[in-house]
This record gives sequence, structure tokens and C-alpha cells, in this order.
Amino acid sequence: DGPNQGGAVTISAGSGTSTGGGVISLASGASDDGSSGTASLQTADAAGSSAGSSSGDLNLATGSASTANSGDVSIASGASTSASGGDIALAVGSGDLLGGSLTLDAGTSASASGGDASLVAGDSQSTDGGSTTISAGDGPNQGGAVTISAGSGTSTGGGVISLASGASDDGSSGTASLQTADAAGSSAGSSSGDLNLATGSASTANSGDVSIASGASTSASGGDIALAVGSGDLLGGSLTLDAGTSASASGGDASLVAGDSQSTDGGSTTISAGDGPNQGGAVTISAGSGT
Repeated sequence: DGPNQGGAVTISAGSGTSTGGGVISLASGASDDGSSGTASLQTADAAGSSAGSSSGDLNLATGSASTANSGDVSIASGASTSASGGDIALAVGSGDLLGGSLTLDAGTSASASGGDASLVAGDSQSTDGGSTTISAGDGPNQGGAVTISAGSGTSTGGGVISLASGASDDGSSGTASLQTADAAGSSAGSSSGDLNLATGSASTANSGDVSIASGASTSASGGDIALAVGSGDLLGGSLTLDAGTSASASGGDASLVAGDSQSTDGGSTTISAGDGPNQGGAVTISAGSGT
């Protein structure tokens, strides 16, 4: 102990010339019939009341290397043959000003591919697989955002984002759902969130396509596609299907085609306006004008 700073404790293994440096091993004790001992590594609480009296940092890092790989960092809980495997908890401290940040970064590379980052739930050999949850924090003003973005590229292309539900060997595949939350607020302007599905623009090549397709079935019916606009007390939502315009070539075509059948009647196409207590809606089909 000391009036200014407490003394340091340093544990260091010896250095070596050709084979390697010495090893440091810290292990708790085993037990023949009970639990093994707990191993704890932590810094002390900050008891001081002066500004800047923070608790000590905890650094866990391997050394750098110049001609070979740097050392790995491995944090693993033990397996169990008759009970549950141990949990791993990475919990960031709360604060009166800001909560601590949690950052998981894969390594960069100057001449090869960057490191991969994986967040994978566990498999099960007897029941349901584990779930993976990514959620932002709640807040009294606005909830936190969740951003998933692929990396940019210079010559070949940007990274791909793939969201796919799970397959099943003997049942239905998983459902994929993308929706905004309901608006629970009662104040004016409390609308539900927009849902935008769009590809980026391009200057020297074609812009990306948007494809919405249901799967085929070899022994039952193909999946339906439903575009349903919400109803409202003031106005019902509008449904607009527009083909693209062109400044120097033909405009895009718009087609509404019912399905063929190889064994019975072909599908029907219906265009109808809505009913109303005063006057029903109109159906207008008009060709474009030309110069």
C-alpha cells in the first residue's frame, strides 16, 4: 500500500533464444467429488470521489509478430457430458452518462482477405437449434438502430447481404419476415415505419433488378404473392405499379399475365374498381401519346 499509488505485482516468464519464451499458466484446483475452483481476474473498484477516479482497465491481448502469425486469443467454456455447457457473458457496464460500448472487430489485411466475423448459434442433435438475436436498445426518445451493411469494393463488387430462413429435411422451411412495428403512440404523426425495398442507381451499367417470386411446388400449389395496401379512416392507401421511363430508348413494358395450365383452365385476370356509397371507382385503360 502507499499514500500515492499501490505497489505493482508483475509475473513474467523467462525469455528464450531459439525455442520460445516461457509459459505462464494460471489454473484453479480440481476436485475429486465436487466443483473445481473458480478462477477470477478483475480490477478493483474505484473508491475515490475525485474526478478521474475510474476503475482499472483489464487488458487481454497477445503480442505482435513480424514473420509469423500473431498469437490467438481463446475464450471457451467447458463442455458437460450430463448437464449444460457453461455460458459466456460479455456484459458492458452501465453509466449515468453513457453506457459502455461493445465492439467486435475482425482484423484487417493489407494484401489478403480481411478476417471473417461469425455469430453462430449452437446445433442440437435432439431438439431445437439455438437462436441468434440482434436487437438495439430501447430509449425514451427513440429506440436504437440496427444496421447490417456489407463492405464496399473497388474493382470486383460490393459485398453481398443474404438473409435466408432455415431448411428442413422432413417439414416446412422456416418463415422469413421483414416488417416494421405497429405505431402504439396516440399523438399526431405517430405513423408506423416505412418499408423500403429498392436497388441502388448506376451511371454506366444497368441498375439492379428487384425480384419478388414465390417458390414452385412439384405436388401441391405454388405460393401466392399478395400486394395488399392498408385501409384507413381518411383514405385507403394507393397501389402504383409503374414501368420505368427512358430518355433515349423505349420505356419499360408493363405486363399483367395470368398463368397457363397444362391440364385444365388457365388463370383469369381481373381488373376492377372499388365500390362506394356515392359512386363506384372508375377503370381507365389508355395508351400513350406520341409526337
